[in-house]
Amino acid sequence: MNRAIYLLGIVIVFVSITIFPSCDRVGLDILEEPQVVAITEDSIFADIEYTQRLLWESYQTLPYSIMSRRAKSDGNNTPLGDNILEDITDLAHNIMIWGGAAAIYYDGTYSASVQQSSGGQSVYNFNHPAKWKAFRNCYLLIENIDRVPNADEETKKRLTAEARMIIALQYFDMYRNLGGVPWVGKAFELGEDFNIGDKGSSESFQLPRLTAAASLDSIVKYIELAEPDLPWAIPADEKAQWDGRFTRGAAVGLKVRALLFGASPLFNSDTPYKEGDAADAKLTWYGGEDRSRWQDVIEACDEFMKGNAGGDYSLVQAEGTTCEDYRSAFQKAYFNRESSEVLISVRPDYRGTLIWGGDYSNHSYHAIMGFGAGVPTDNFLRLFPMSDGTPITDPASGWDENVDPFGLEGFAPGSPDNRKYNRDPRLYESALLNGDNRGSNRSGGWWQSYSGEHVDGLNNGSSVGSNFINNGGAHGRKYYPDGWANNNRINDHWCYLRLPEIYLAYAEALAEVGRDVDAKYYLDIVRARVGLKGIDDAYEPDLSGQALIDEIIDERARELAYEDVRWYDITRRKIEEAFTGEIKNVYVFAENGSTSPKVHPTQFSYEYRPIVTNQRAWKTAFDTKYYLQAFPLNEINKQYGLVQNPGY
Repeated sequence: MNRAIYLLGIVIVFVSITIFPSCDRVGLDILEEPQVVAITEDSIFADIEYTQRLLWESYQTLPYSIMSRRAKSDGNNTPLGDNILEDITDLAHNIMIWGGAAAIYYDGTYSASVQQSSGGQSVYNFNHPAKWKAFRNCYLLIENIDRVPNADEETKKRLTAEARMIIALQYFDMYRNLGGVPWVGKAFELGEDFNIGDKGSSESFQLPRLTAAASLDSIVKYIELAEPDLPWAIPADEKAQWDGRFTRGAAVGLKVRALLFGASPLFNSDTPYKEGDAADAKLTWYGGEDRSRWQDVIEACDEFMKGNAGGDYSLVQAEGTTCEDYRSAFQKAYFNRESSEVLISVRPDYRGTLIWGGDYSNHSYHAIMGFGAGVPTDNFLRLFPMSDGTPITDPASGWDENVDPFGLEGFAPGSPDNRKYNRDPRLYESALLNGDNRGSNRSGGWWQSYSGEHVDGLNNGSSVGSNFINNGGAHGRKYYPDGWANNNRINDHWCYLRLPEIYLAYAEALAEVGRDVDAKYYLDIVRARVGLKGIDDAYEPDLSGQALIDEIIDERARELAYEDVRWYDITRRKIEEAFTGEIKNVYVFAENGSTSPKVHPTQFSYEYRPIVTNQRAWKTAFDTKYYLQAFPLNEINKQYGLVQNPGY
């Protein structure tokens, strides 16, 4: 009997397929929740419109991390279920009692059996149907595109290239979470012999993992096959219809991200991060360090810069030099889907409303943040320099952790605005802090969030309010700029990849090969957008070597926080201190005036305390096995060739 039919995570078969019927818009707008119909394979490839819709449906499966589609069976689930990925890094902490962070990571119980039973609460859900649906759809398209009678060759090539990009992105996400991947290279029909690999017969059913090196090579190959048939960027006159489709700029950007991960010490080292059968088989490392992999990253970045010589992708620049100007530019950069620096944009609902709630979510992003996901840690807040770029650790910076550390004291509605906003403008767009305005244009309600007495907007007698009071009160702000204001936006998206990540990957790789001057050039491009002076002017003595690399990683945290980057930075670089170091929250106490929400205090004191709610077992019992996730136990037990990652 063909065992493929029992394989939840792997089976890629075709009997019939459900796609979207005709609607008024063409292109990605068809992802709008219309009614669905089931049609045959012959119908799909008999007309270009149906073939396109097979691909648009596959776009729906791309990772989307702000919890507006998590409940949809055909959409990709978010990491950690009701939490956010930042919650298991040193940048943020979850104070809710539910969700994957608290339930399976903070307490140290994550395992292969937990992955099997609670995959939707984990970092990466191997068995979620979205990725396997994407593989099936995209391989069907690649294998059958030549059957479409009413499509020209250019259209066929472009659709094929986009299908390859979806496959490559899904496999890259698998690679950075699990190491060597089980590569399925075609769509299988029900009953067909399903035997990939060189062991056994079709009856024994083999689908072994590729080595870590072969997995990366395969991902890069698929990207490079796609590149020539994609436009560098969506032309201006096509944006209204086709914005959001893969471009060559997106393809090269994804290649940079993949090569950077592959060049990093997790896989590219003289020793495996943890011994075990998977390490022996080179599934979780390359078997040695190859410094030329950093040059591969540089060459991919060079390719991007050459392709972008016309400036199709550019950083969103401030229209002035005030903190407000810099904050506004930074917010537009990631939050607006039409931002000039977005390389890969994932949209849950292309023109619809109610993307935060209704049929799209069990727990919407803004509600989860309000309950206590993504609470910024003091560790994170201290990464931000002063507004001129001087690190707060420099005695000449004037920063004092006990005296107005965020530059927000001295203001109450109706009185002069004495707030200094004397820190890196990105701090105020990443963390919602006591004393700031909470509206997206910073003209809305004043935000009170201080410990012991009051958190504005919450019922402080509730468990939610008590949690914030007992844990400092700061909130995450990224992708949540309006506080509790109307979040039913039609323009939101998940920015999977944007231009600053390319600049900072370039800087990191250049620093790794000793080209410090060139590395600082690209680091300074990112800093300048928010008004920070160059890195050599900010630090005395000048940074070099590992100190420069560390600063680049910190800059990635400042620029890309809450964008699902930090977790992969601390794992790929094996930053154990991010797991075992002391994580603290900042506590703010009113020192004058009433703690009533109607009488605003203007002066505060500050304390920096270790986290209280949901303490992390990692602090004293960290295991390097957590650098990669586990395959579900039931998939290992099916004995089709998966070797479990070390430690699980």
